[in-house]
Amino acid sequence: LAALDKAAGNLAGARSQLDQAQSVQAAPQLDMLAIQLAGAQSPAAAVDVSAAAWKRWPRSQGVADGRARALQKAGQNEAAATFLQAVVKQWPDTPEFQKLLATSLQRLGREIEAHEAMASYFEQTGALPTAVEHLQQARSQSKDFYVQSRLDMRIRALRERLDNQRALLEPFKK
Repeated sequence: LAALDKAAGNLAGARSQLDQAQSVQAAPQLDMLAIQLAGAQSPAAAVDVSAAAWKRWPRSQGVADGRARALQKAGQNEAAATFLQAVVKQWPDTPEFQKLLATSLQRLGREIEAHEAMASYFEQTGALPTAVEHLQQARSQSKDFYVQSRLDMRIRALRERLDNQRALLEPFKK
């Protein structure tokens, strides 16, 4: 109901319905709606609401997503990147967090790390050639031998996976 009222532009009605729902039951989904409503008022309000929601629901991917997006919309990209790095460790197999992390890193001018995060996103979503491209871009931007070596290892591993996938599909091409 709150989302419907918000979409209709009735923030006060949406807030009232959300408060009523939260008085009956606590749930991460309700806090996710609260973050969205606060974001409609101001990015700073969304950051505050998302911080409280994250304290209540530190195991909710939806709340983590809402917090990351609130931080980004408020222009707090350093805080968003730090938060998302922890979230990626908590949920390493959730590609959307890699994509959000890449966005914050890029906004901070940390291009190599942003390309690495996007490569992880594309790897997790099955777009291995695109993941390789991002790693190659990161490698070409780095002047650090150790970073280049680490990137070379990831590129090599992804290319091997690509070759294995192609070899598995070869019998079906005839």
